[in-house]
Amino acid sequence: MSQLAIGMIETVGLAAGIEAADVCVKSANVSLIGYELTKGNGMTVVKIEGNVGAVKAAIEAATVAANKVSKVFSTKVIPRPSEGIDFLMRNSDTIGYLKENTLSDKSKEECNNIIENNDLNEEISEKINEIQEETDISEYEDTSQEDIKDIIDTNEEINNLEMQTDDSENIEEELSSNNGEEYTCNLCKDPKCPRQKGDLKTNCIHYEDHNK
Repeated sequence: MSQLAIGMIETVGLAAGIEAADVCVKSANVSLIGYELTKGNGMTVVKIEGNVGAVKAAIEAATVAANKVSKVFSTKVIPRPSEGIDFLMRNSDTIGYLKENTLSDKSKEECNNIIENNDLNEEISEKINEIQEETDISEYEDTSQEDIKDIIDTNEEINNLEMQTDDSENIEEELSSNNGEEYTCNLCKDPKCPRQKGDLKTNCIHYEDHNK
């Protein structure tokens, strides 16, 4: 715990506690730790922290405001709290206190896994929507998302192979049109033409024939 002072105001009823918290943060430069519901009688403890002067001013102002709503049962300001009472101020019963810095590495890893799984599910859902637009998805109604993903990956591999096959067929057609000889000019496709693909068209030996 930092050496900031802490302040507590215990009210009868949650409404008075919320009013006290609101006045605390508005009347002085303090931070709201959270609030805790004590066991019985509707008691609510609001916890704040800041420098000593600000905490005292905030508690005094909040006491006046909360008394107008219900009743203030007790207040306390601790100028330099011991580290040993940190768990009393910040614990699972303190509502509103974010334990971001107390997450273990394992918990953070689990959170990251959840995020990655959500991203994966979104990606699968998008793929499923694409398939639904093109084909009848009813045959996959009883199929798990992981199995559908495998089906999608398999279809993509097949499509890639088909594209490679089409490219090979196009190359074979071009070679056959030139008696199996390779060419470098994509304009005339004449193996004797020295022009390379991307060179000026004027370098083609058949350039004048193309312009007639």
